[in-house]
Amino acid sequence: MLVTSFARWEALKDTYLTVTGMERKLKIEVDEMEGQLKGLQGELGRIVKCCDEDEVTIELVKDDAEAAEAEAGMMREREQAALMEVTDLTRLQELYQEKIQEIEREHATALAPILSRLKLDIQDAKDSIAENQLKQEQFTKEIEDCKTKLEETIDEISNIRNRKKDTLDSIEILDGQPDKYRKQADILTTAVKSLQTQDQKWVDKVRDVDLSINGHQAAVKKLQEELAVLAIQIEKNRQQTEQKERQAADFQRDLELAALEVDDYLADQVNVDMQLRSRMLDLKAEQEHLANRNKEKDKVLRRLKYEEQLVANIQAHLPALIMDRDKLHQQLLLVEAAKEKVTTQVNEIRREIDVQMRNFLVVEGLGKEVAAALRASHEKVQKLEKEVRECANIERLKNQHITNLTGIRERMCRQAAAKVPSNLSTKFTHYLCCYCYKY
Repeated sequence: MLVTSFARWEALKDTYLTVTGMERKLKIEVDEMEGQLKGLQGELGRIVKCCDEDEVTIELVKDDAEAAEAEAGMMREREQAALMEVTDLTRLQELYQEKIQEIEREHATALAPILSRLKLDIQDAKDSIAENQLKQEQFTKEIEDCKTKLEETIDEISNIRNRKKDTLDSIEILDGQPDKYRKQADILTTAVKSLQTQDQKWVDKVRDVDLSINGHQAAVKKLQEELAVLAIQIEKNRQQTEQKERQAADFQRDLELAALEVDDYLADQVNVDMQLRSRMLDLKAEQEHLANRNKEKDKVLRRLKYEEQLVANIQAHLPALIMDRDKLHQQLLLVEAAKEKVTTQVNEIRREIDVQMRNFLVVEGLGKEVAAALRASHEKVQKLEKEVRECANIERLKNQHITNLTGIRERMCRQAAAKVPSNLSTKFTHYLCCYCYKY
């Protein structure tokens, strides 16, 4: 906007200089015309004096002279009016030029320090804003780093506490496992012994059953021997035999069941042996694992002590970190306040620039008024030039008329010289020559 305004101002100034030069040229031409008018007036005076002897010529010359004087008076009046207008225009031009120069000086003196100060203030404001933004970003980053470190420290403390709790629980569990395995081994040993006792009972029972079967077989043999004798008792013996057979079947079934139970027992015993062996291996592995866990527990305890010491150190430095965070927050508030202050100053500077621009626009309006006045004066000067050209045409016509009158006068002089006697011709001719030379 300022560049456009200065360009317009320079164009207006160039136009003003051009119009001033044209006015000077017109003034010179008016002076030349005044000189020509004076010469014409002298020639008219001489023509009037030369035409006093001839009445006809004098009357004609008087009429022409009166017309010329009237026209010359009108020309003088017009010339005086033109001179007055030129004087007024010159005075207005000088006034406007003085006002323009004064406005230029005031504008230059008013805007130069303001613009320089505004440039310096804007540059300082930009530098301070950039510096404050960098500080704000740095402070924000440091606050975020502190927050992240604090959260990481809190998480690490909670993880350490959880690991410590899990380690203590695992230690308690591992401390109770050997007794548990010992008790399980005792229970298994007792179960094995009870199974062995039961097995022995089943063996004795089978032996008793075998003995009973042998006794029954002996009785059967005895009954068969006594069959012939005891035919009457056959039915009874048959019934008894059937009963015995049923009992034998029951015993057989019981024996088979016992055999199955023995097989199951043997399988259970094998399984128990395998489980016992597996338990022993697991117990050994658990003991080794327990030893490793004890070593790890010692390492964890040492690390826990180190981390507890680290936590204590962090807790000791935590108030200082909180104070640093508060200081950074206060500095951030100060930076924001300074930023708002700089923004307010920039707004004030912009308002001042707007006021200066409005003043400049007012000055530009005055320049437009000056240009309008100069255009009006130029139009008036063109009108005066037109009138001067018309006067020049009239003067040319007058010169032609004067030339014609001079020819008529000479012709009349020759005719008058021809009419007078010869003795008076020389004197009259001499008198006319003297009169013509005089006028």
